[in-house]
Amino acid sequence: MILATIVYFHHAMSETGARLRLAPPNPNPARDRVQLSFALAAPSPVDLQIFDVAGRLVQGWRSENLGAGAHSTVWTFRDRDG
Repeated sequence: MILATIVYFHHAMSETGARLRLAPPNPNPARDRVQLSFALAAPSPVDLQIFDVAGRLVQGWRSENLGAGAHSTVWTFRDRDG
């Protein structure tokens, strides 16, 4: 059971000059899935990582370059092992 999570986005702002806008998780609180949404002002590579309260990596997604605009992913509270 994950009581709290830290969501970390990394994107190549220094390389591309892109800006990131992160929306609150939806729904909040969530029972079995949550939508994580963000927007980029310019194309950029983005990594998304979710950590538990002890700082352990729970789940992570690595993307290729994403275009400018809105993006989202759904997390079903499963860890990296499924």
